[in-house]
Amino acid sequence: MQLKNLVNILKFGGRFIITDENGDPKAVLISYHEFEDLMTERVAGDLAAKLDAVEKVNAEITRAQVQDLRAEVMREDFVGNGRSDLTIEPIVDSLTELEF
Repeated sequence: MQLKNLVNILKFGGRFIITDENGDPKAVLISYHEFEDLMTERVAGDLAAKLDAVEKVNAEITRAQVQDLRAEVMREDFVGNGRSDLTIEPIVDSLTELEF
């Protein structure tokens, strides 16, 4: 088959499966457009998996930070003796009271 005919067949959605002498598939010839579609799906799936992994790590970090903060707040020298690094200020009632 001539290359020109092969390319024309691929343009219209055809595929060629290349097999070995035992009939086992070894390669597939597809159009570039079909290849791009497959790669887009693959890349999107990979990105989603990586994002999921990052979200899990961030959740673990947040959980550890909350536990550390809880431990800090509950320490006897932080709350029980009247000394504190915290300051308490009134909450502003409206935006007009805020200074910009």
